[in-house]
Amino acid sequence: MKKYTYTIIFILFNLAFVYSFLSRGDEDDIPVFLEEEYYQVYNIEYDDGITINKYKELFTGVNYDDYYIMGFKFNKEYNDKINNYIENIEIKGGNFLSTLEEYVSKYENILYLNNREDDINLIYNGSIRIKKIIVRCTRDVYDRIK
Repeated sequence: MKKYTYTIIFILFNLAFVYSFLSRGDEDDIPVFLEEEYYQVYNIEYDDGITINKYKELFTGVNYDDYYIMGFKFNKEYNDKINNYIENIEIKGGNFLSTLEEYVSKYENILYLNNREDDINLIYNGSIRIKKIIVRCTRDVYDRIK
């Protein structure tokens, strides 16, 4: 009997493996929540732009699970070289404070590397405004922040 033990185990394992594929057709279909139907990507543009303080007020009280910030655009225009760097800023995305902090940090680095220190001060005294926000959110959040 000892010499057949491994053979029996091997055969049982193979039968269980084959049966697992055959039994999948018997299951009922389970409805799946499609995230794409609930969340949409919106490009929200503000005509005159909004200050950083106004931006923070818009998102105060909004649940972090209902939105995902994907990008920004400020209203200040520079020469083609600097604009190209600014347009290629990539952020990880997330809640309104962490994404803004990451974007402003990278924005400042670009300005600093191009000797535009005076423009860095404009960010904090409200002269540079947020012109566009790219956000993935529910319709309720969009209606609140547009």
